[in-house]
Amino acid sequence: DGKRIIFAANEAKRGKQIYLQNLDGGKPVRFTPEEGAKMLSCHAISPDGKSVVLTDSENRLAVYPTSGGASSPLKNLEQGFWMIRWTNDGENIFFWRRGEVLA
Repeated sequence: DGKRIIFAANEAKRGKQIYLQNLDGGKPVRFTPEEGAKMLSCHAISPDGKSVVLTDSENRLAVYPTSGGASSPLKNLEQGFWMIRWTNDGENIFFWRRGEVLA
């Protein structure tokens, strides 16, 4: 939305955490409830800025709302898939698995 940024940071006691920060100031807010969530793509944020795809502590991909709340695991997606990017309309996400040829 151009008003916030999302970033990963290491905390001494918690390890890597994902934060959201308003650009007009204020403290960063951690919005992932569990530890070990990772943002593995610079294209993880949806075009409307309302969602972000992260891997959870078990390396499963899930969609997290940037406004807070529960994540939604990406069902029927085996481990080992990586996110490429959202479609321009934000309705779909492209994925790939290492060692496989994109068609």
